Amino acid sequence: MSQGGWKAFLQLCNLSCDRRNGMQILQYSRDVKKLNLNITVTNQPTSPTNGEDAHQALLNITFPPSLLPSSVRPSGACTFNGGVLCQLGNPFKRNQQAELIITFEVIGISLYTQDVIIQVEPSTLSQQDDLTAVSAVLLVDYTIDASLRILNPWLQSHFSGTVMGESAMKHEEDVGSPIRFHFQVTTKGESLGSLGTIMLGFEWPYEVSNGKWLLYPTDIMVKGNEEWFCEPPGQVINHLNLSLNVHQRNHSSNLTRKKRELEASSKSEVPITLAAAKKAKSDTSLSCSEGTSRCIWFECPLKDIGAVTDVTVRARVWNSTFIEDYRNYSPAVSGKL
Repeated sequence: MSQGGWKAFLQLCNLSCDRRNGMQILQYSRDVKKLNLNITVTNQPTSPTNGEDAHQALLNITFPPSLLPSSVRPSGACTFNGGVLCQLGNPFKRNQQAELIITFEVIGISLYTQDVIIQVEPSTLSQQDDLTAVSAVLLVDYTIDASLRILNPWLQSHFSGTVMGESAMKHEEDVGSPIRFHFQVTTKGESLGSLGTIMLGFEWPYEVSNGKWLLYPTDIMVKGNEEWFCEPPGQVINHLNLSLNVHQRNHSSNLTRKKRELEASSKSEVPITLAAAKKAKSDTSLSCSEGTSRCIWFECPLKDIGAVTDVTVRARVWNSTFIEDYRNYSPAVSGKL
């Protein structure tokens, strides 16, 4: 802080600071109770012929309401009175270096906090042309710890009856037997709410290798803080715009009122066994991972979700395909999340 110039290095962190593109990063957690501001100040001349001691050398430190100063090292170097005022020396000698560590209590950093900025402004009674404030910027990063459970890891359905052409189908029941997939997404820590979106992706076995329909998805219900239907782009859900008949609507309402005990699983592949009308000669697999079925990828954005979000995918077994091509088999169909 001489006529030549002053230098200050600031670091704001807790135990250790991660960096991204040169910026300090704080991984948000309720467990973060304190942050340390490390200040290194040097009264360094720019050439051997200039520079002098800095008299009444001070640092004025301003900080956001989310922080509260609690201590400083070395002890007594700073006073706390609304802001923070630190004395570097009188004089702060030429080529002298000072190091301060100011500890702040974290009282207001939340999911809505994007960054924390502390400004350090020097002053002195001596002549100084380039006394400018410097800032310590700490970006607040939030990582979602989410898990996915498949509540019914193994489903069994059936096919029978007569073949019906696609153009003749008017109602969902014309397609074939109904199936339901139940998933549960759990987030740990604070609820993300409206601050972000989790994408739940499906690799869906929609056709067999010859282009015939396989599993026909009819709707996706998401229940978090609110309840809504997910409609991915491309009209992949209920592509033929089939309707529910009156009997189906009543039956569906009754099912939603029933309580079920569902078995949890960590597997990400959901198989369905389809029992043939006749005794099967052998089994066959129609799988996305094995490449034995044609699959489509679609996603559901889970917005404004709570700690637990339930996702239910309703679909229909395409009865005609299995009657024509798999009459004497009990095929297992599987997709992926």
